[in-house]
Amino acid sequence: MVSVSLSKVFCGSSTLKTLWVTLTALAVVGVFSLYESNVLPVVTIFEVILIVLSLLFISKLSLLGVVFSLFSFLYILFSSALALYYDVNYLDFIQAYKAFFYVLVLLPFFGKNIFHSDFVRFLYITILLLFLTKYSYSIAFNFTDRMGSRPGLFAENNFELVFLAFLYYFATLDNIKYKNIFFALFALVVIMSGSRSGLGILLVSFYFSYFRFNLLGIITSSIGLLILFGFVLYFFMVRTDGQFYNIDRFKFLSIWLYETSSWEWWRYLIGNASLTPLSSESCSTLSYWSSLFSFSGDGSCYSVILHSYILRVVFDHGVLGLVFLLAFSACGVLISGLKFRSVLFVWGVLLASALSVSSFNSVFSAISLAIAFGYYSKSGDSSVFFRKSALKSPA
Repeated sequence: MVSVSLSKVFCGSSTLKTLWVTLTALAVVGVFSLYESNVLPVVTIFEVILIVLSLLFISKLSLLGVVFSLFSFLYILFSSALALYYDVNYLDFIQAYKAFFYVLVLLPFFGKNIFHSDFVRFLYITILLLFLTKYSYSIAFNFTDRMGSRPGLFAENNFELVFLAFLYYFATLDNIKYKNIFFALFALVVIMSGSRSGLGILLVSFYFSYFRFNLLGIITSSIGLLILFGFVLYFFMVRTDGQFYNIDRFKFLSIWLYETSSWEWWRYLIGNASLTPLSSESCSTLSYWSSLFSFSGDGSCYSVILHSYILRVVFDHGVLGLVFLLAFSACGVLISGLKFRSVLFVWGVLLASALSVSSFNSVFSAISLAIAFGYYSKSGDSSVFFRKSALKSPA
């Protein structure tokens, strides 16, 4: 479908070649994992990949990135001291603060020319075909109830669809030749996924890919958006039997409202001073999700059980914590030379994910941000406010 020389795709970089081989191999293993998303510990492997890439590109750090990382490091340091004082299990702490750890790991990607658009496009095509293969046969043959209704290639599809959405957007950002085909196949994957948050991500991806400020662009993109929105609404009605309050996320929201009902206004800004468990009543109500209870094994539970990262981040870190992460992601995209439109896409996808699952706290979001921060193209989406010099990636 797309003809391009491999030397151009990998820009002469053995790092990019190794990355493509590794991600493709993980996806191939996922395709042959008939009864689960992937037999390998993909989340851990993705985190190792992210850390290794971070170490490879650690030279010539951006001052702005250093400022964000310093604030994140000091926040983690202060919070860990409080966690030690209140005897919080260290695994519960790491889980709650993972997004701020990712800020540190993502620092080396600020302002670096690492992922050329040709590489991103080639990676997207490869991964997309493997997504289509796994999702199609999982639904067709229904080897397990889970894979037959909610197939996955790397992990639970709520998480991995963020990664695929980023690849789609940046694969088509500077080349619209195959955009309609790429979007149609991406939409097919999302529809087969059965993921509600995935449908939100699909809406965001469509809007920022097709909406243009001219008469024809407004008309065509509005029609497409209405059709997609109608499908999303129909999907929600089917999944909930027409009763939206049956959605488990409404239960999580009601628990969050109960837990924060006595807060003063300023508590919403900063969240809890230290990592604080939910009340025993709330944990009991959410016992169906007991696998998300505290690692301490004492029956307590933390905000992770609320699933939605928006609820979690405000409970643990406050609105200011969420603003910090949004500002970090915006600056990382802008300093890479992209327009604010791309910032809105990144925010839209991550917030759509945050309505349901981990968003910023997921390694799939972190590695997606790494691609956004390190993306470059000779003819791409160049910002008039930010420019970056050509930095050669390690061979």
